[in-house]
Amino acid sequence: MKIKSYSLILMGLLCSSSFADETKNIQLELIEIKDSLENYFFNLDENTQTKTISGDAAAVLQGTSSSNYFKSLQLLPSVNVETQDAYALTVDQNMLRVRGQLGDTFSKLSTTIEGIPFGVNVGNGGTGLLVDKENLSSLDFTTGLTPSNKGFGLGTTSGALDLKIVKPKDDFGGMLSIAGGSDHYKKAFLRLDSGKINDKVGFFISASDMENDKWKGEGEIKRKNLNAMTTIDVTDETQIELFGAYNTFDRHEYKPLTYDETKSLSSNYSKDYNSTLTGVAKTDAMYYDYNKQDFDEYFYYIALNTHANDLKIRLKPYTFGSEGTRYIGNATNGTVTKMTIEQEAYGANLDLDYPLAGGKLYGGWWYQQMESTPPPKIQKVYSIQSDGSLKFKSYGMLTDIDDRMSNSPYIGYDKTVNNTYFNVGLRYMMFDFPAVTGYNTTGMTTDLSYDEAIAASSGIKSGMKVDESSSDVLLPSLVIEQKLNPNWKVGGGYAKNFANPWQGPLWSVYNSNTSKFQAAGITLQDLWDELKLETSNNFELFAKYSYENFLLKNTLFYGDYKNKQVTVYDPNLDLSYYKSDSNATSMGAEIEGSYNLNQTATLFASTYYNKFEFDDDILLATNTYLKSKGNQIPDVAKFGAKLGVNLDFDKFSVTPIARYIGKRYGDAENTEKVNGYTVFDLNTKYVVQKDKVELSLALQNIFDKKYIGIVKNSLDDTRTGATDYYQGAPFSAVFSMIVKF
Repeated sequence: MKIKSYSLILMGLLCSSSFADETKNIQLELIEIKDSLENYFFNLDENTQTKTISGDAAAVLQGTSSSNYFKSLQLLPSVNVETQDAYALTVDQNMLRVRGQLGDTFSKLSTTIEGIPFGVNVGNGGTGLLVDKENLSSLDFTTGLTPSNKGFGLGTTSGALDLKIVKPKDDFGGMLSIAGGSDHYKKAFLRLDSGKINDKVGFFISASDMENDKWKGEGEIKRKNLNAMTTIDVTDETQIELFGAYNTFDRHEYKPLTYDETKSLSSNYSKDYNSTLTGVAKTDAMYYDYNKQDFDEYFYYIALNTHANDLKIRLKPYTFGSEGTRYIGNATNGTVTKMTIEQEAYGANLDLDYPLAGGKLYGGWWYQQMESTPPPKIQKVYSIQSDGSLKFKSYGMLTDIDDRMSNSPYIGYDKTVNNTYFNVGLRYMMFDFPAVTGYNTTGMTTDLSYDEAIAASSGIKSGMKVDESSSDVLLPSLVIEQKLNPNWKVGGGYAKNFANPWQGPLWSVYNSNTSKFQAAGITLQDLWDELKLETSNNFELFAKYSYENFLLKNTLFYGDYKNKQVTVYDPNLDLSYYKSDSNATSMGAEIEGSYNLNQTATLFASTYYNKFEFDDDILLATNTYLKSKGNQIPDVAKFGAKLGVNLDFDKFSVTPIARYIGKRYGDAENTEKVNGYTVFDLNTKYVVQKDKVELSLALQNIFDKKYIGIVKNSLDDTRTGATDYYQGAPFSAVFSMIVKF
């Protein structure tokens, strides 16, 4: 894929095109700190399905990060967001937990822009962040009760996040944002709006450049981004909108700790990859420049909005993709693996709604075709020479992968009758999983391109071919809410959610240990056929009380998870491999609220309890059991709380926030205990000139707390000693200035 050149061409077309959408001008307003939590951070008056976070609030909640929209969720109860450093210019698969579920975008978390799925992270690679915070008008986040017309993508068991873009503005203008901070953090962002042209056409284009050094060890992280949108009012009834995003990043990795190293956290807190070469291959495999990745990513959509009488029609074709390389050092044998990852997806969503009997009947169809999903098409292994150079050694993997297809029709109806609101929906999710063929690379000693390597192969590797398979599931949803009086509102509902199974890890383990599996009489097709869609039955009840300046909401939730996807250790094979036939149960409670103390101060808080346990011991392929029944799922804290206050003194505002995450375990046997922690952040802002100039200072972990943040357990790994632990980022500070013109 020629991602970079094609993306730049398309970005130019977006800004000169005469196609677009009917959207009113949405402007970034300065935050009114004196507003309640309901308006400042998220709208608790929204129905139980979705919470909306404004773009301004998201910018504050992101703190020292200028692009990580996932951090906008960190004040929500039962949401734990951790990143490897304070700036989070890229994210990984283990950076988010929602009610205990891992929020990876390839399997359990739907991430969309204006309702359209975009890039996912695969192969343990990172993913960039396609939209800068200055271009976000709001975020919608849904947990548990996913309606039938939300959550497009590869899974919803941990929720659905939809990003809303600040559309082209009616008047010509722009925004310049610059920032600098700890670890040589630098950022520059510029957005230009054309204003309405001939009362029909408008566009914006933005560009940003960010970078920072790693806070420990050698290396740096860089990110560049382009966004553009064009809108056109074709007629009063028809509008067209085009949006494009191009993102590129280069990242040196942070080295995780082992569990034993976490026991002496203070002395190991700055431990990282080696900063120099030694001439010893096994030592040099841990050299920082042999553990890195770089990716180019793009996302484009066209939205046609029209209506025929009362029928509203929205058609959104789209495409997204990524191309990059990940380098991984192996200290066991003194080699470096180079993994080439490519993906390309095409799809469309047709969405309809029609007023019916005082309510709204809605429905549509989502379709997506994705090329080159995991496992990787090609892996190459290099030996490390005494002078530190890399020499081609062998192929770790060479595969041919068919397309992955998704089809999903949906229908629903919502209505308010007197003081009762209900929303009922049904979605049918169909997946066609690709056939995968692995090729024999024995005797291939030359560093070849993918096509050359396929041609040079002697044929299919024994046992490394699996057939195409299909899976489907019905996803009903129901929400009912009742307003009892001006102060009380109660409700609840049910929804079934799903998660796409990871197939890449299973392929990789079998490919590396074919003889062991075959000696035990286990074929790859046997294990492949056991992979199923994970499903969850989610139930919620809530009660909300509000009076004048006080607001409180309590939610009870229950989740029944089937075919939960875990990595299991089989002692008879002495291997960890992937299975998706475990069951688990989650139950808990969330309390969130706010209180306006006076015109200057607003107090906000949330807390949660979450018991998320395996239902049974896990059956291994060799007919033995691993003891997991009744154990808490790894990386899931039973208790957590967030507390803060907004202080507004006319032009100056201060927002201190405290976050507590309770005790966790790093393995499903619950032998690797991770202590709880509390961190304090502080965000301040000074408005020099309203709607023109503002200054801000964001401080993260202001007391420099040493703690374990990310617990990377390879899909709820049940093997003690298999988990990676990442230190939480130390004290960091970012000063920024925004100028609007």
